[in-house]
Amino acid sequence: MLLLIGGMQLFAQLWLPQDGAANAQRLPLFWALFWALSCLTLITLILARRSAALSAGQPDSAARVAEDDRGLQAPMADHEEVGELRLKVVELEWRVAARTAELQQANERLGAVLRAAEEAKVAQRQLLADMGHDLRTPLNAILNFTRFLSKERYGTLNERQQELQQRVLDNAERLLGLINAALDLRAVEGSAIIAPPLPEPEPRPLAPKPATGERPMVVVVDDDDVAQKLLRHYLEAQGYAVTAVLDSRHAIERIRQIQPQLVILDVLMPHLDGWEVLAELKTRPDISAIPVLICSIMEQQRLAITLGANDYLLKPINEAALLMRINRLVAPLATILVIDDDSDARQIVRLALDEQQYRVIEATDGRAGLAVVAAERPDLIILDLMMPGMDGFAVLEQLRADPRSAGTPVLVLTAKELTPNERDWLQARTIDCIQKGQLPVDQLLDQLTRLMKPLHPSPPEPL
Repeated sequence: MLLLIGGMQLFAQLWLPQDGAANAQRLPLFWALFWALSCLTLITLILARRSAALSAGQPDSAARVAEDDRGLQAPMADHEEVGELRLKVVELEWRVAARTAELQQANERLGAVLRAAEEAKVAQRQLLADMGHDLRTPLNAILNFTRFLSKERYGTLNERQQELQQRVLDNAERLLGLINAALDLRAVEGSAIIAPPLPEPEPRPLAPKPATGERPMVVVVDDDDVAQKLLRHYLEAQGYAVTAVLDSRHAIERIRQIQPQLVILDVLMPHLDGWEVLAELKTRPDISAIPVLICSIMEQQRLAITLGANDYLLKPINEAALLMRINRLVAPLATILVIDDDSDARQIVRLALDEQQYRVIEATDGRAGLAVVAAERPDLIILDLMMPGMDGFAVLEQLRADPRSAGTPVLVLTAKELTPNERDWLQARTIDCIQKGQLPVDQLLDQLTRLMKPLHPSPPEPL
């Protein structure tokens, strides 16, 4: 600053003139230049000091700059690591998705194999059940019909015939044992029906019988006067009241008027034969439920039963056979419905009950059986399981679902080999389940008698 002032004094002496007029003109310009140089000098001094101060603090600034550089580099490094991690995550997700798809495909293939195996098992079980039914059913018929031959009412066998009959029985029973061993379904696991147990059905009480002392009425439709007198003799001796109808054209009218407990009907008659009378009787609701016994010289029992007759008796009439049938139809211990598509099986049950006072009615399939139940209200139902159309399981479900038949006792008599679950299901809905051929005819009859005792604690008084 001192140098600036000294320099300015020297510059004034040299530059300013000595005379006063010239000096007055140059003096303002001099002072302006002086102040400008002063300001410039001052600014230079300030900048010099600032520069010195910056030079002195340069190491700290460099450290801060380096630190700032490292701060910038760290986020860049973290960003690169995050990118690598994301790539790895995406790769892992792709691998997991691919593995999941493989496992799903493997599960689908396994499921298809398991379903095929289950279908094969069901098909095997059904095949064995069908084979068992188809093989056992005719063999059981052979066994039972052969046993019936030993009963005296079908004739007496000589010693040689009895020996041959026993051989038939022995070989048939042996064959049945082989079939049972070959078709042992207990080794086949699985079940056909599973259902919660139901309460044991209570037996339905019977409809009231005629009061004691009231004579049951029987209408005899026959154009043969001798046959009329013979039947009247047999029946009145047993306490029945008999009305004779010789002209079949008046039969329906007389039956509607009298409302008898039984109709005995001949077949070969003029004007209207027995089949025509039977057909019209069964179409009239007020008399269709009356039992009909066909007595004829013609062997047409199957046709008679098909058309609605309750029993059949061949002429010449045997008194014992006649009274046995009449007692069963007029004052039965019970009405038993047999539902089975096998005619031999139905016939075996009928023959087993033939000497008892049971009224036996038949149905050839499940739907027909339900119709008979609705019309007849039987006291006991003997039911087969394997039938075409509606099987015994479906019949039993509908019986238990209908309040009118929910309490009707049902006895299952079947050739089907039952699984444990099927047996449990049936046990909850029936009074018993018997395998066809498992019991001889006599034991089967004893079993039926035992089952019917709760319905009939005491037998009826003889007529």
